[in-house]
Amino acid sequence: YLNNSVFSGTQCVSLESHPSLSGHGNRISSACTGAVVLTDSQVNWSGLVDDRAATGTPTVLNLDATSRLHLHQPVNVSYASASLATGAELDVAWDLTVWVINNKSNGIPAASVNVTFTLYEPSIVLSTNYDGLLFLPDFIGQRWTSSGVGNDNTADIDCGYFGVSNSTTTTFNQDTVVYCHLPLQNQAPFIRWSTPEDGSVFSSQGEVFFNASDTWDLDDDAMSFNWRSSLDDDIVAGCAGVFNGNEQPGDGAPFLANGDPMTQVPPYCQLSDGIHEITLEVCDIQYCQSEVRIIELVNLPPTLVVDFEPALSPWSELIMPQTGTVVINTNGTSDPEGDGVACAIEFVGYTRTNPEWDGTYTCPETLTYTFDHADDDPPAVFQLKVVAWDEIGNLVSNTVDVMLYNEIAEPVFTVLRNGNTSASQVTLDGSGTVDPEGDALTVMFTSSLDGVLSTQGATWDGYLSRGVHTLTMEVTDDRAEHANQTRAASMLLEVENALPLAVIASPPAQTFDSSELISFSANGSGDADAACSTFPTDGSWTCAPFEPASGSEFLVVTWTSSLDGRLTPEGEDWLLFEERLSAGVHTITLSVDDGIHEPVTTTRELTITPSAPVLDLVSPVSGSVHLSSTIFMLD
Repeated sequence: YLNNSVFSGTQCVSLESHPSLSGHGNRISSACTGAVVLTDSQVNWSGLVDDRAATGTPTVLNLDATSRLHLHQPVNVSYASASLATGAELDVAWDLTVWVINNKSNGIPAASVNVTFTLYEPSIVLSTNYDGLLFLPDFIGQRWTSSGVGNDNTADIDCGYFGVSNSTTTTFNQDTVVYCHLPLQNQAPFIRWSTPEDGSVFSSQGEVFFNASDTWDLDDDAMSFNWRSSLDDDIVAGCAGVFNGNEQPGDGAPFLANGDPMTQVPPYCQLSDGIHEITLEVCDIQYCQSEVRIIELVNLPPTLVVDFEPALSPWSELIMPQTGTVVINTNGTSDPEGDGVACAIEFVGYTRTNPEWDGTYTCPETLTYTFDHADDDPPAVFQLKVVAWDEIGNLVSNTVDVMLYNEIAEPVFTVLRNGNTSASQVTLDGSGTVDPEGDALTVMFTSSLDGVLSTQGATWDGYLSRGVHTLTMEVTDDRAEHANQTRAASMLLEVENALPLAVIASPPAQTFDSSELISFSANGSGDADAACSTFPTDGSWTCAPFEPASGSEFLVVTWTSSLDGRLTPEGEDWLLFEERLSAGVHTITLSVDDGIHEPVTTTRELTITPSAPVLDLVSPVSGSVHLSSTIFMLD
């Protein structure tokens, strides 16, 4: 297909090897400077327009010997200037409309029409539509070849209706409307009955609208209408009240039976319950025409509307946990006659008893049922039926297959902590997770940063490294069908960087003399964001037992004295060392710096007294025995 296209440019359009190309709405632009070229192509276009014709230089149609161009309703296309090779064909087609009318110029429905074309097209025998029209689109009127244009096609038209016929002939070289006149005698009316439709079923005393107002007479005669029922006889005659003006059913006006007497403007027409054979008879001044339809008025069952929660599967199955609760919304359920409606749940093929009906004809907006298979397994499949019935006993139901399954517990856990840093202890408490069927649970806590935290029970106490954690609790039970299946719940938890901790474990706050070698220890110091592997193996340190996800912090540890200055070398982080201090009162300061927070410090005051000279006779060793010839080193 090639539709609604504009051809322009130096080549305009060139089609090659198209065995069947159709299209509509195409246009040759005035900007086209080339030709329409067809090579070995069969093309059928409707509504082709040539804008160049207005310039006096129409576009050339160029067809080779194996091409055929069929143009339906072309506009301003020059056939005379076409370049057609021997064997090429250019067909120009139009629409033919045949209107069969009577003496009143009214179209005659179902009239027989026989159209015989003298050239190119086969004969056609069809009937007119309800308006007396026969529309024949896209028939060839002219054919152009390399020898020029052939004769115009002509159409011989024969029309007939109930023994009356007529003929006419027309030259077919443009869109043509042909009137075929049949001098008919007076004809019976044509009944066009819209409502009620044949076979309709209405609720008891339900409204029935009678409408045949589109009925018409071919001769424009006045018509009379008579509506009769096999149960109630003349329907209009039984109406209470008087029809006014143009509302007369006898003249063809529509009317309502069994309307609401509180709201309907009289007259009020009634139709009994039962199966009616409704006969409509329409007469003009000479003929009558009738039609029969069957309708029924009966007390109908309620209209049941249900919506399930949980929702049904695409196959209308209720698949839910075997200890779950189904909620069925019945909003919209009603009775056509306004009777009271009762609703209830029933089971088919189920081991439990049906819920009891409360005895009232008031359908609750929701029906609920809780399945109680905590200690046993339900049937593989059974049916749940929602039933609604009215006070007459008319019943309607909606049945669904039910498949109950043992569910894995829904994980529920809370996070407790005494602070929000990595030094704060965290408790993950999932003890509120309960398996609906009482199956034994297996629980695993994980962190997106620190990995698996615990697989031992529903609670965990510990520490988390700094960063934003996705904490997940995964739960499964010991049912074989749940192998490799879990349910999970997650939450985000942000853990902030902890402050370092500075602790002077020794020396104690006491008096030393300047000769004593004093032990300095920062045992207990550290940082919860530093891995324990970065601390000395001796002692007990504040540290992370594993490498934090974002890396271990590097601590700068500095000891200083208010009298002697820095006690440890630059660039050295001594947590344990021994040192002598000068005499005086010293304020010892331990500083721990993680490079993120301000350094954390702690102090201790020491009193150092001057010491006497320290004498030590190293040699000879006391109590040793020597020869009298020995030369001694006295040290």
